[in-house]
Formats: sequence, C-alpha cells, structure tokens
Amino acid sequence: MENAVLRERLRELLEFGRSLAKGSGTRDLFEVVVQEICRLSAAQTCAILALSREHPQPALRGWYAASGAGPPDSWSEDLLKKVFEEAIPVTYSAAEVGAIGACAHLAEGPMALLPLQQDQKFWGVLAIGGGERTAFSADEMEWLRLIAEQIEMGLQMAAPFANQEGSSQRRDEELSQLEYMSEASRQMAACLDFSSLMKIATRALAAALHCPIVGIAIRGNNGHLILANQGYIGIDESLARSFHLLPMRGSLVESVFSSRAALALCGDASDSSDPLAKLLGTTSIACAPLLEAEGSLGIIFMAHPAPHRFEQAELAILSTYASQAALVMSNLMLRDDLTKHLDRLSTFSEFTRTLASSLELNQTLKSVLAQTSAVLETEAACILLKEGKHGCLKMCESHGVNRKAASWAAKEDLNKASSLAALCLEQDKILISKDLARDGRYKNRNLAREEGPASCMVSPLKAKNKPLGALCVCSGTLREFTEYDKRLLALLADEAGIAIENARLYEQEKERVNLFSSLIQEANHRIRNSLQTIAGLLEMELTEEGRSTEEALRKSIERIECVGAVHGLMSRENPEQVDMKESNRRIGEIVRRYAGRSAEEITLHISGARVMLSSAKAASLSMAIIELLDNALHHGLRAPARGRVMVSLSQSDRQVMVTVSDDGAGLPADFDLSRQARLGLRIVTGVVAQDLGGEFQMVSKGIGTTAQIRFPR
Repeated sequence: MENAVLRERLRELLEFGRSLAKGSGTRDLFEVVVQEICRLSAAQTCAILALSREHPQPALRGWYAASGAGPPDSWSEDLLKKVFEEAIPVTYSAAEVGAIGACAHLAEGPMALLPLQQDQKFWGVLAIGGGERTAFSADEMEWLRLIAEQIEMGLQMAAPFANQEGSSQRRDEELSQLEYMSEASRQMAACLDFSSLMKIATRALAAALHCPIVGIAIRGNNGHLILANQGYIGIDESLARSFHLLPMRGSLVESVFSSRAALALCGDASDSSDPLAKLLGTTSIACAPLLEAEGSLGIIFMAHPAPHRFEQAELAILSTYASQAALVMSNLMLRDDLTKHLDRLSTFSEFTRTLASSLELNQTLKSVLAQTSAVLETEAACILLKEGKHGCLKMCESHGVNRKAASWAAKEDLNKASSLAALCLEQDKILISKDLARDGRYKNRNLAREEGPASCMVSPLKAKNKPLGALCVCSGTLREFTEYDKRLLALLADEAGIAIENARLYEQEKERVNLFSSLIQEANHRIRNSLQTIAGLLEMELTEEGRSTEEALRKSIERIECVGAVHGLMSRENPEQVDMKESNRRIGEIVRRYAGRSAEEITLHISGARVMLSSAKAASLSMAIIELLDNALHHGLRAPARGRVMVSLSQSDRQVMVTVSDDGAGLPADFDLSRQARLGLRIVTGVVAQDLGGEFQMVSKGIGTTAQIRFPR
C-alpha cells in the first residue's frame, strides 16, 4: 500500500474513532457507525445486528442504505450461520448472495459479515454489502476488521455513558486516549524505517495506557520472538539483548497467535510459569498479535510490575495499536522487499556486465563469487570445477570463506557420494541444506559439525548442457534459503557457467595462439636453415669439377621445391609433426619430374609405416632422401633405362629406418662410400651423421642399389 494511501486511511480511521467517542450512548453510536462505515468502505448498505447464543434471533440495532431503502423484514439464518458459530469474518460473492436468495435485496453485489465482541463475548454481526466490486479483497477485509475493532472500542467507551450520568472524567480519559492514538497513527504512517516505527508505537502505547513496560517482539524465520531494535520501554538493556522467546503450547503468546486476539494474564500465581511472565518477571501482562494477511509478524505487549487486572477497554486499545503498527510494518516490509529486489537486480545486472567484460578465468571466477555472495547475502561462496581425465571436482576459487569453513573445504572429499557437491551434479539439480550437521543426505555430518558452515546451497555449473562443476554458497549460521534465493542462484549459475566456459575457451585459444607463434618462429628458423643449406650446396656444386652451372641451378631449384613441399606439410593438421610417408611421396614426384622421367618409365613405390617426425628431423631426412632419389634416377636408372624406385619406412621403439632402393645397374664392384662418393652422397652422409645422429650405408648385389638410413627415435 502506498504511504500516502496508508496515511489517509489511518486518518479516516482515527476520525471515525473520534466520532464514536462523541456519541452519548449506544443508540447514538449505532447511528454514527452505519453511515460512516458505508462511507469508509465504499459500500451501499450497512447493518448492525444483535445476535448471541442467548438471543439467537437477529435484532436490528443500526441500518443505513445509500438509496434510502428501509431494512429487510427478515434475515437469512444461512447467511449468518458461519459468523455466528465460529465468530470469524465471512464473505459472500454477489453470485453466492443471489443463490441463497433471502436478503438478496440487502445489496446488489457481495456481502461481508464480521463478528462484534464485547468483554470477549460474541454479541452481534456487522453486515456490509454492495459497492463497485464483485467480491471483497483481503486488503478490504483487513480494513473492515480495523473498523470493527473501533466499533468494539466505541461500545466499551459508550457503555458507561449509557448506564451512568455525569461520568465526564471517564469520557475525558477516553478522548485523551483517542487523541494519543490519532497522533501516534499519524507518526507511524510517516515512518520510513522499522526502528522509528518501533520507537513511536511503544512510546505512544505506554503514554496512552500509563503502562511502565511495553515491548514489540518480532518473529524470526525460526519462529522465535526477539525484541525489536528500539521497540521496548521499561526493559533492562541486558534483558533486551538476551530476549529470546519460543511460543510454547498453552502459553499466553501461543494463545494470542491461535485466537488472533488481544489476551491478558490474570495476575495469579499460576501464571508465573508462563515463558513471557518468566522473562519479564511479572504476571500482569497483556499481549496482542501483529497480524498481516499471511500470518503474524510478532506481538506487542504491555506489563505492570505490580498486580494489575487489565480492563477490556485497555485490551481493545492494545489491539488497535497492534493493528495499526502491523499495517505500517507490512507496508515497510513490502517497501524493503521491493528495495532489496531492485538492489539485487542492479547487482545481477552489474554481474552480467562484469562477466561479459572479462575473459581471464581467474578474474571471472573471482567476479562470480563476489557478486554471488553480494546478491544472496551469504558469508562465503566457492566454485568447484571438474578437472583431469576423470573429471574430478577441485576447489578452484573461494570468496569470503572464514577459517572454519576453509578448514572444512580442505578436509571435504568433493568426489565422493558423501559430498553435497557430487550429489548435486549426480542429480543435476540445486540442493539446499538448512543444517549440514543434521542433513541425512550428507554423510560427513561430524565434519560439518566440527569444521563446516551451518547451511549451504549448491547448484550445478553447466555450459551447453555439459557439466563444468558446482557453485556453492554457505552461511555460518542456520539459514533457511527461500525459493526466491534458489531461483537467483540458478540464474547466477547459468550466467557463471557460460562465462567460465568462455574464459576456458579464451585460455585455450590464447595457448593455441602462443603455440602457433612459437611454431611460426620455429618454421621460419627451419626454412632459413634449409635455404642456407641449399645455398651452401649450390656454392659447392658450382665449384665442383665437371659440374655445369645449368645442372647446379636445376638441382638447387629441385631442392627448394622439395623443401617447400615438406614445409607445406608442416602447416597442416599437426604443425609439430610431419608425416614422412606423405612427404616422401611428394618429394619422389618432384625429383622424377625434374629428372625428366615419366611415370611409364619410372615407377615410384612408397611403403612401410606412417612415421611422424618433428619439423627439424623431417627437414634433415627429406634433404637426404632428395639426394638418394636423385642419385637413383640419374645413375642407377640412367635414361633411357626403365625401372622402379622404392622408398620404405619402418620404426621400432628405439629407431627409425628408411630404405631407398632401385632395380638399376647397381654399384661398381670396387665402390667405397668413404672414398668414391660424389657430392650428393657426401651430403647424405653428413646430414645423417650430424643432424639425425644416425648411420648411412649403401649396398649392391649385382642388380640394383639399396641405400639405408638408421637413426634413433
């Protein structure tokens, strides 16, 4: 309810109370009441009926109709039965009133019936009907209940004037109480915080009823009652700090909650065992519930240290103060809830912006936990991520964890079924534990009792339906996480899962970029070395006797193209490894083409294992194979001879062996590799020995030549 509307209603209620106080007797009271109620409730008709068990036939005490129509001749017992038997407010919709039939002409619309009491006894019914509505809402019924309480208090004030003449002192006192109430209501309606409201309500009640002890106790989530801040008078500070009351069956407070009415202890010795009487050290106590639509917010009580018997008028005033205080409290709670909701939305918005702006994994984890703790108002939060081949849970980041909770986290085996995090991932849903030390799902209850947090809530972390880990929030004291908290954690976990996955992908891509940068540098280094080697070989061939410049250039071009083919393979799927079988196939085609030999003349056959070598070894081995293939085509199978050249690869755990063979003329009988080798074979010998750390040999058995290279893996 808006503050302006609340203040206006309280003002109207108090004006109504003043008009009641001005009546000289019950007859004047009824005449005032029925007209005012129609105005305050925007109704068409209003009636007050006297009705009790002693007099079960309804008797009309007051009647007003906006249309000027007179009262009905009879009243339906079906309409009055429930409010008569149970003494509780009853509402009927327009359709229900029409279906009952009798008294349907009371109003064109719904009807509300409220019980009226005097001296805690039911004596009549307040009937209100019609208006621009189809049914009375909960807020309207609460408003009508406050009006009924004012009527009851007015009857208490009017009774002495009806029976006695000249009791001006009592009348002045009642008027003074109404003035107190009017001013207090105005001040309460203007309150913007709980502390101010508690202070005004207690002091106004104490002044109105001249009561030395007044207090307001608020009900917590665990059902215990605790004194509100600044919500007490006449209570010692040490008692106020330790005030802790659990309503027991049969106690004054429990009776007040169950009856939803103001009650008092009689002041007898038998009342001394009451929990509230024990706390306050007196049996002269009156108490009223602070009621809202969904239940009770707490109690407002007043007490006298000396024996005191509370009058019914005092209880009526206490009840009225309680109703007005509860109304303002509900409004403040709604406002605080709205403010908290807006703050949470703002924090959540900041949370999503922060995650969107950060791709560093560590920074993302810290942001997730800081914002999660802020939104859910928890003392601690932690993120557990699945790592390794088996996807084991590991504590990756924590926020605000106190020493005790940190010790619990270190000792907790996160991957066993006893872990709430593991159970959360297994069931793929949010798990809430109000008390870990007593939770039957949790097997390490002793550990939680000695080391861990009191309450926790765990949510799966997922991205693209793939489980990443769990997000856990903890409280050092017992806390009952609400459905709203659960929905918030689910939203936070969804955003966090996407952010963590993005951060991981960013980290992987960054590592991949760094790797490729290193590989490019390595490739540049290898290409530079290969070109320097080719340049050196060209210079050697130009100075070698019997070698023409044209032949030397052709050979260098051939080598450059072969080296280019090898480096082309390096840039494919796995830049760190080269497939030598594919490399030999490409080199063979290039060498045969530069030798001017067709596939019909020379058959190339590449066989053996798929040997993968590092870029450095692949470049060196390729240089050796180029020379061996060139040697086989220009010497072993010199044109116009036809034949076959075979390249075979094999490997073991320790070494790699490459064999290049042909079925040509073979080597001379007196061939000695160490003395008679031409430049190409000297290149092969040097490359195998220096770059590969292996051995090279050539053999010929009459027909054909076999060259063999061996080097360690």
